[in-house]
Amino acid sequence: MHNPPPVHILPDPANDPRRPDDPLPVGSLLELQVDATGKAVAAFASWGVDTPGPRGGLELHEEWLPINRVRQIPGQDYTKVPRTPTASPAELPPNDPGATPHGWPAGLAAPGTPGWEQATLPFLFDILPPDYRAHMAVFTAYPEVLAHMAALHLDHVSKALTNGLRGAAVELKPFLPPHVLSEITEVYRLERARLADLTHSVEIIEKALRTRLRETDMSGSFHLKRRGEAGT
Repeated sequence: MHNPPPVHILPDPANDPRRPDDPLPVGSLLELQVDATGKAVAAFASWGVDTPGPRGGLELHEEWLPINRVRQIPGQDYTKVPRTPTASPAELPPNDPGATPHGWPAGLAAPGTPGWEQATLPFLFDILPPDYRAHMAVFTAYPEVLAHMAALHLDHVSKALTNGLRGAAVELKPFLPPHVLSEITEVYRLERARLADLTHSVEIIEKALRTRLRETDMSGSFHLKRRGEAGT
């Protein structure tokens, strides 16, 4: 996982109260969405804004922006930023065993190749706490369950990092010198970017395993709720 390069975040004229002479926030460019010609049309970025006042702190933003809201910084390398086509990047190519979907982990056997389902297990187990390995039998039989649990685990970790980043400027500021606080903030930012990439890979794995489940007529035996569905 490369470190996401910095970019300037340009104001939204309709909603941004900043004055024209205010400095532009510097954020991280996590992903680009490109059209059929390869031209970037949107950017997924994260950045923080210091909020003044006794209850202020670092307010975190992470969202897709129109490409004209992001300005590259001279001297930075943007060639390794993930690029997502605008049309369904996560879909598996139909009737093409062994094709690797966008976001599939490097070095992992491609969907449709012999034994690819079991090959996902070590990757998924490494994401979860070690105690999950005590339930190897059920996860070996149903790797999609393990993928679902890994996705939920990453979701909770990401939320914890977000809360930590938002509160760092307030809770740690009295105890740490400014340069250390900046370093800690950078750690939070880099870890969030790493988790975003990892979460995307797990979601692709879960999607592929669910597709395999439907194709083998097992989908009626149980239903796993995705994050955000009712009851989760």
